[in-house]
Amino acid sequence: MHSEASRISSGRWWPWVVLLVISACVRGGTIVATHARLQADPDAYRQIAQGWLATGVMTLDVPLDQAEVRLQHATPTAYRPPLYPWLLTWLARGNKVSLAGIAALHFVLGLATVAGVYHLGLRWWEGSDSRRPAFVAGLLVALDPILLHQSTLVMTETLATFLAVVCFLLLTRLSAATSWRASHALALASGVALGIASLCRPTFLPWLGLICVFALGFNTAAGSRRWTTPALIAVGALLVLAPWGARNQRVFGRPILTTTHGGYTLWLANNAAFYDYLSSPHAAAWEVDTAQLPYRRDEPPAQFIGNRPGWELEQDRRYKTLAINAIRQNPALFVGSSLVRIGYFWSPLPQRTASSESTYRALARYAVGAWYLGVYLAALAGAIRLGGRLVRPPWLWGLLLCVSLTAIHAVYFSNLRMRAPVMPVVALLAACAIASRSLRKDLPP
Repeated sequence: MHSEASRISSGRWWPWVVLLVISACVRGGTIVATHARLQADPDAYRQIAQGWLATGVMTLDVPLDQAEVRLQHATPTAYRPPLYPWLLTWLARGNKVSLAGIAALHFVLGLATVAGVYHLGLRWWEGSDSRRPAFVAGLLVALDPILLHQSTLVMTETLATFLAVVCFLLLTRLSAATSWRASHALALASGVALGIASLCRPTFLPWLGLICVFALGFNTAAGSRRWTTPALIAVGALLVLAPWGARNQRVFGRPILTTTHGGYTLWLANNAAFYDYLSSPHAAAWEVDTAQLPYRRDEPPAQFIGNRPGWELEQDRRYKTLAINAIRQNPALFVGSSLVRIGYFWSPLPQRTASSESTYRALARYAVGAWYLGVYLAALAGAIRLGGRLVRPPWLWGLLLCVSLTAIHAVYFSNLRMRAPVMPVVALLAACAIASRSLRKDLPP
């Protein structure tokens, strides 16, 4: 059996080049063709970044179209996790975040994600020739409709997927470590990577917890104790998360490790209007009328601006209370809606976003649905082929991410884009079936 290093150094480097060229053409072409989408700021990340540049504070006080505003006092916010807006501040020209810079960032992260998935394929299949399945997995990620679409928006899916792949790479090396020094260093590095990922998408935190629990069952390296690996993973994550928690303790009086809109996302998934929608015949897509929100999440009362950041926590508590009341009053609908949200999360067919749609949009949706249906069927066949290997490292880490994100979005707001970070795992599974000829000798019967 050749090592992965010898396979790469043997001169067969062409898959890397081909994958990166394909990814560059597809991702770059998509971003260029739809560059106007970067003007939108649906989740206020660019506004936060520009406010940060203008005031030195992570704030929502500076309107997006008033980047030259100077405030002596700005209200700190934790409405969004800090990593993505912080990265955007490095892409500024003056006090304005460069849209070209965002496009370049997403382009580079997309290429790095594809390269990382190819590398994972080389490590997760240790047979005589793992290049073919690794290439197929990388190609599926390069062409993935969710990842392509989200790379054209100022949102976190592109960064989150890249960080998930980085975590997989470190955890994979950790699983194979044989010396205690390498094991300890990789456990700490894995924790740091997981902490960074959680500062991009707080939904990575439950995955971090599951990894620490299952790491107790590691075959420990010589000289290591069974609890050392999960402890070092947790320490590495806390080293990254602690400054954010300390900042929020100072600002809000609570060491918030996530954000101040968890209550809103819980309410968005569990409210009377949504339950009515599910319990009555309907043809239109579910849409939230933001003009009728019980509390405006993006517009604090004027008297709070500049002197009381606690409005975020207060509004979030109100949304959480509304959501819990809706769940208590409709427990059966809550269970049913949880199944609906899981369906939204894994649906091969994108949801309709309006009551009526053009023929072009309908055909595009069905084309995307056909793509994911094919990938899902291949992933199912790959999972069956893997058998017991699926519940052992390194495949276990991918399975845990799928389980944790599915569980979170069974309760909280869910849609198709939320599964972006698990698509590399799905691609790796699908490649088991698509590239089955090269795997026949390598996988157990």
